[in-house]
Amino acid sequence: LKENKINGPPVVKWIGSHTDTVVDVPRLVHKEVNFYQKCIFGDLTLSLGDFVLVSNADAAEPDTVEGCDIGKILHLYELCVSVDRDPYRAIVQWYSRPECVPHKEFDRDDICIDFDTELIEEYRPYDSDISLETIFRKCVVLLGRSDESASAILHQYNVKRNTYPMFVCRYKFIKDKNSYKLVPLEWNTNIQTAPTESAIKSRGKKKNCTEDSPSISAKEKKTPRVSRSASTRKD
Repeated sequence: LKENKINGPPVVKWIGSHTDTVVDVPRLVHKEVNFYQKCIFGDLTLSLGDFVLVSNADAAEPDTVEGCDIGKILHLYELCVSVDRDPYRAIVQWYSRPECVPHKEFDRDDICIDFDTELIEEYRPYDSDISLETIFRKCVVLLGRSDESASAILHQYNVKRNTYPMFVCRYKFIKDKNSYKLVPLEWNTNIQTAPTESAIKSRGKKKNCTEDSPSISAKEKKTPRVSRSASTRKD
């Protein structure tokens, strides 16, 4: 158990030794980085594969479920030399709310989206590298097939015993030539899960859902992330 301190009491406890596994994250290739499988951060215990709510500073109420973005932790790491950013970080797979996807994608007769519970697995090149400080709390995302309804997927899960916010994901938004399209989650597509550094610089961070989502050739708004005190977190 490795404790790290930042000008005060410990805020991060890495569980286990850092891994020697080569992680395919292009933007970190030339940086001194230690990757881990699990950590304790404030009141949260975070592991690879966990779904988390990430505070969005552009939201009207960033400290609420509705004001957060949703991500799945792919990597946990520590920057050994940190100059201009928090050293304790994660790489996530983003999941967008349906209102963040162009509504024309839902006009097809074979797609019926539950806007209250569903998420879309996101493959636009938003910045997926976040500070652990921005993680608000954990959540549950149930992955299902497009031939199942969102309500049926939820019904199969014992919702009453779950204390985390719960979502369903049946579709993903992937690049198709010069634009993006909505396809079933079960489709086997060759997708780059970690955008390159050049793509991130040209695209910026995750977009505010109040904007319409253009094609890949359009410029997207940058969304800064809010830092939160560990004392306000909820597991």
